[in-house]
Amino acid sequence: MLSARPGLDEYFGREVILGIRPCAFGDSMVADPTWATLPVTVDVIEELGSDIHVIFSIESAPVHNTIAADGDPVTPLASGNSLWTARVSSRSRVRPGQRLQLAVDTSNLHFFDPASELAIGHAAAAI
Repeated sequence: MLSARPGLDEYFGREVILGIRPCAFGDSMVADPTWATLPVTVDVIEELGSDIHVIFSIESAPVHNTIAADGDPVTPLASGNSLWTARVSSRSRVRPGQRLQLAVDTSNLHFFDPASELAIGHAAAAI
């Protein structure tokens, strides 16, 4: 993985911002079995034909929120939780309130420098 992410090794032991897009998740029952897993409790689902959006909250360390389209900071949830969205296959039988093992395609993780907010580990970022 590091060979595909030039410069990421320079951040070992340092804080980074991690970005995970909804499409990097899958229901572990129908996803690639080599992907890492994350147990979650499903809050809400949105069935969208070929995909299901799974909305869940997790307790996490402080989350660096981005700026919303209107320029205002995004407000974090109460109790130290953060709200996430996963896009899973419509073959999933996921339902609200259910415990779910989400699979995470770690090859699609994104890393950002917290000071500059620039991407780390992409060939274009190394230039």
